Amino acid sequence: MKKELVQEEIFKKSYEGSQSGIPFGDLPKDLLPTDKIFIEYDEGFYSENNSWDPYTRLHVFRNREETDAEFEERKAWWDEKKEVSRKNRYKDYLKLKQEFEEGLLTRGRYIMTEEEKEKFERYSNEKFDIDNE
Repeated sequence: MKKELVQEEIFKKSYEGSQSGIPFGDLPKDLLPTDKIFIEYDEGFYSENNSWDPYTRLHVFRNREETDAEFEERKAWWDEKKEVSRKNRYKDYLKLKQEFEEGLLTRGRYIMTEEEKEKFERYSNEKFDIDNE
């Protein structure tokens, strides 16, 4: 596992009312060529029951490498998720194992004939090699 890039909002400004443009001077002075600028515009909505005024929002995002603490936190989170997943798979395995050991056809109150019992016992005891199938 290696460190990832984290997108961080470095600037945000809201404009009330309709805005036909955003002044260049409103942008931060320390912009980098890799920064991303997003402009969110809503023309507003007016009705009898619900309404909001028009607005424009300016967002500037910058990518940075995650810190050591963030990396360790993410790594611990994934390790915990893997362990929970492993435990859940093991529980499912035990349930399936019990179901197959008791016999699939005998659980549903199905009465097997002697021939079916013989075939069931013979085939349920065979070992299957999954890798070679």
